[in-house]
Amino acid sequence: MPRPSSTLRLGDRAPEFSLRDAVADVPVTLDSLLADRRGALLVFHRGMW
Repeated sequence: MPRPSSTLRLGDRAPEFSLRDAVADVPVTLDSLLADRRGALLVFHRGMW
């Protein structure tokens, strides 16, 4: 069961995060993705092994 304190609802803004770009190996932040766009889609993949 999800913890109520960490559950996002439709329309909520995700907390700021930074990840490494898989192709260019440079850091990407949520703010940089949202700077010139209307939104971002986050997709989580489990291991491919």
